[in-house]
Amino acid sequence: MELPRAAVLVTEIDGFRAGGPGYSLRFHQDVPGDRWFVDFWPLWCAAVHPQDVHRFIRTCLTVLKRGMFEESAQFFDDGHVNGSVIVDANRDDAGTVWLAVDLNVDFRQDLVGHDAKGRPLYRDHSQTVSFWPGCRFESHQDRDRLLRSLRMLRARLDGLDDPDPPDGTVVVAEFDDFFSDDGDHDRLGLRFHHDEAGDRWFVSLSTEKSICEPVTGFPVRSLPVTRQGLRRFIDAYRHATTDPFEIPAETLLLHYYDHRIVLRSYGFKYDETNEMIFLEGREVDLLLYIECGTGSEFTGRSPDGEPLFSEGKFVWYSSSVSLQDPHSLLRKVTELRDRLDPPGP
Repeated sequence: MELPRAAVLVTEIDGFRAGGPGYSLRFHQDVPGDRWFVDFWPLWCAAVHPQDVHRFIRTCLTVLKRGMFEESAQFFDDGHVNGSVIVDANRDDAGTVWLAVDLNVDFRQDLVGHDAKGRPLYRDHSQTVSFWPGCRFESHQDRDRLLRSLRMLRARLDGLDDPDPPDGTVVVAEFDDFFSDDGDHDRLGLRFHHDEAGDRWFVSLSTEKSICEPVTGFPVRSLPVTRQGLRRFIDAYRHATTDPFEIPAETLLLHYYDHRIVLRSYGFKYDETNEMIFLEGREVDLLLYIECGTGSEFTGRSPDGEPLFSEGKFVWYSSSVSLQDPHSLLRKVTELRDRLDPPGP
């Protein structure tokens, strides 16, 4: 079938081979009609249901999160061609993942037209259907590039903004010197970015090495954060210079699909003998808690418009601690607040 004129390319996963290079798996959206299409360029194209695209995304993300082989999952079937995806992590290369798509074609079915939504209709030969021959298209995908494509596709399906920061996004505030508490002393920085053109906000995490290495495909490079999440953070820490005990014990910064970033604070720390020392306002002890799950889904929006997500299944978490100077912390929080809600003249 042919794509509608109004259909736009949402994402493309290229690099597939089946005896020769040059094949791409592409997902399109017909925005006016709210329809979705998938094609394996340049061989074949068909209409698909949004839940079929979600099934493809979940299959890939499960492997990216867990680093485990995923059984073949069918994600489209238009009555003439059906397609399944198979994913596995490359054990010898931490930066790539093996991705294959199987196409099975029944050449004995005859195309007789299209339905009102543009999906092909075939003459029924249900007693003799045999999907053969099949063809496997294999690729070795860069994990981060594939992850960006999947995140973009999932956000578009659910009517959320593109999760990747555009060019021109500026860093407004950075909270650094977080140290992982697993003994390897990896330094981590929490950055807040603002896209002035679209008035969107993002959070990124940077490390001296990478907390992503032990956990396959954990996407902490950049995540979108809502204005409500920013206000929770600002309201929690703007009083840090007066009394650290006024700071809430736990503040949810963001929950975006399978990923949660939570800040926890304490008015004390431990010395070398494991004795508790109260900080008495001189410092603020922050614990940055990052959680990764799988299977979380967009469930709707809160009364103030913040996206809501199910919890999914727990997979992995990491925590880092930092002693922040209250005056520096307040200055950064104030910069963030003024950019979020500019003061009047």
